[in-house]
Amino acid sequence: MNASEVHYDVASYALGILEPADVDRFEEHLVTCDACAMELESLLPVTRALSGVDREAFQKTSQSVSDGMMFDRMRN
Repeated sequence: MNASEVHYDVASYALGILEPADVDRFEEHLVTCDACAMELESLLPVTRALSGVDREAFQKTSQSVSDGMMFDRMRN
């Protein structure tokens, strides 16, 4: 992650998908960047909501959409 990428990592940080080294760099940046701190704060409700999603059910739904089964069920 370079300095210009750090502003784009707020969502990745909030979702917990940054590499450990990138987490450290982002946290150092976060201390001095009000814009990223405000964006992170605005994302926290989203991350809380996503934490309640059943991953397996979501994957099944996604699969049924991509293979057309959902459309067939809705049509009948």
